[in-house]
Amino acid sequence: MTDAVALLLLQCADTGRAYWDWTAQEWLDLLGHNHQAFRGQVPDWAEGAVRPFLCGHAYHLGGFSGFNRLGQFDRLTLACRIFGRRLVEEEIERIRRRFQPL
Repeated sequence: MTDAVALLLLQCADTGRAYWDWTAQEWLDLLGHNHQAFRGQVPDWAEGAVRPFLCGHAYHLGGFSGFNRLGQFDRLTLACRIFGRRLVEEEIERIRRRFQPL
């Protein structure tokens, strides 16, 4: 989590702009179109698990919703980070019940 915050602040310093002014494209530039692109642009000290945390920050802090542009990643884990595991599990169960065959 601290690496995610550090990368977020570094990006603010590099761009000279606060994250709340970033466009969806600027969030996408930070997150990368896939994990390899992300790893290629961040410092070596940033842990591999930092990208999902940044995705959550992008949603909460910047209103980013272009997750379909980020390549393959574990969307269930991201949903749990954003909305909380209990709420996600409740919604999955609600949908399962609704579409169960009679």
